[in-house]
Amino acid sequence: MKLLSKYKVEEYAIDAHKCLRCGFCVTLCPIHAHSKWESESPRGRMLLIRGMLEGELKTNLTIRDRMFECTLCGYCKYRCPAGVRTIDAYKAIRHRLDELNLSPEPVNILEDYLAESGNIFNHPKEARIEWIDYMDFANFIKKVNKPAEIVYFTGCSTVLSGRAMSIAAATASLLNYLGLDWTLLGENEKCCGNPLLLSGKLKHVEALAKHNIETIEKLGASIVVTSCPGCYKVLKSEYPEIVGKFDFEVLHITQLLEQALDDGKLKFKNKIEAKIAYHDPCELGRLMNVFDPPRKIIENIPGAKLVEFIYNRNLAQCCGAGGLMKATFPNIALNQAIVKLTEAHDIEAKILVSACQTCKLNMMDAASERNDEIEIADVTELVAKALGIFEANI
Repeated sequence: MKLLSKYKVEEYAIDAHKCLRCGFCVTLCPIHAHSKWESESPRGRMLLIRGMLEGELKTNLTIRDRMFECTLCGYCKYRCPAGVRTIDAYKAIRHRLDELNLSPEPVNILEDYLAESGNIFNHPKEARIEWIDYMDFANFIKKVNKPAEIVYFTGCSTVLSGRAMSIAAATASLLNYLGLDWTLLGENEKCCGNPLLLSGKLKHVEALAKHNIETIEKLGASIVVTSCPGCYKVLKSEYPEIVGKFDFEVLHITQLLEQALDDGKLKFKNKIEAKIAYHDPCELGRLMNVFDPPRKIIENIPGAKLVEFIYNRNLAQCCGAGGLMKATFPNIALNQAIVKLTEAHDIEAKILVSACQTCKLNMMDAASERNDEIEIADVTELVAKALGIFEANI
């Protein structure tokens, strides 16, 4: 598996030496802003890695925590003038920690769940289609695990977390609205493996990738659409390094909607009179360079006024839930989501929109914690509402 070479910590010795200690990475690091500890900054982590590689530090639980107190948002890697591969090095250290049986317990549990059931909640495979009944969508889902031109790869949270199921329903509604020939994988879909790749636990990654690729190819699909940025990143950029080339194209739903907009296929019926802030999901924006499609879509909704965060696109602040932070350090994840709400209010946004179910859920938790009445939605829900085809409780 070609990807394995990226998880050898020795490969990052040069990066540990290239770090200039300039501090550009520290400025907008979402974790350092909360703790102020140097060891919880990207610069500090690279010093820890250098110390371990040079034998000056022994791997221990404190170092373990520092390596997992990171959302892997990629800001530091983007900002680094020396080109230090920060987040790649952190994932390699996480892999080394796993080899030493030092992974955090929530991560160990997650690995067990994926090995047992193929999803992050350890639900039976039949649960992957229960959202259809929960959302009263039986009449709208025409194909499940049947040949089609497009596969909608839902991911885990979108169909297994009750608060995110409206994203699956909105996406299904949009695919139907566009008259596309599409199918779900249903019970045959398994986790893309992103949680394992983020945690450095690689034992089951190849099996998951091969299963999903084979399942998709059996249906003859030429396009795979996902509403999850993590699934999008893994399917598009990491599966080729795990299992080799495949014959289908991978799109995030916002890219598909942008094309439909350009082709004049989105006929909006409803106005959404509001200032809307768009939050760039790290795995979709900074890590995969998909910035324009969501903005273009929002700007074309009647009545909507897109307002940008002070820090946006490549400088966007992480919501706090990435890199398994929601599982390993939920309080840090929540506090960073509260920062996002504050930023949204600073620009007088009435609706906070993202294109990631994990971002949405974490920011919803923050709104609940603060009794904040700002509306939080996924871009699919916003578009479906404007088209008059589906309305979530947002």
